[in-house]
Amino acid sequence: MAGSLLLDKRLRSECKNQGATIHLPPSNRYETLLKQRHVQELDGLLEINRMTHKLLSKYLTLDSFDAMFREANHNVSAPYGRITLHVFWELNYDFLPNYCYNGSTNR
Repeated sequence: MAGSLLLDKRLRSECKNQGATIHLPPSNRYETLLKQRHVQELDGLLEINRMTHKLLSKYLTLDSFDAMFREANHNVSAPYGRITLHVFWELNYDFLPNYCYNGSTNR
C-alpha cells in the first residue's frame, strides 16, 4: 500500500479511467520513509558477513568471527567501538541537524 505513493500519476489516472481504483494512504504517513535513500540495516550486513565467514572458514583457517569483529570494531583497545562512534557521529552531524518534525502536519 505504501508503494502506491510512488506510482506514476499518469498510470493512476489511466487506471481510474479504466475503473480500477488505487487506494492511497495518507501521504504524510509513508512519503518521508519512501524518499529515504542509502539507509542500510546494520543487522543485515552483520549477518551477511557472519555467513560469509562461515562459508570461507570451511576452506580457510580463520579466527572466529566474533574475535575478528571485536578487533575490527576496536573493542579490544578502546572503550567505545567504531560502530558506536559512527552512529553517534551520524546522529549528531547529519540526522539531527536535518530532521525537523512538525506535529501539526505530521511531516
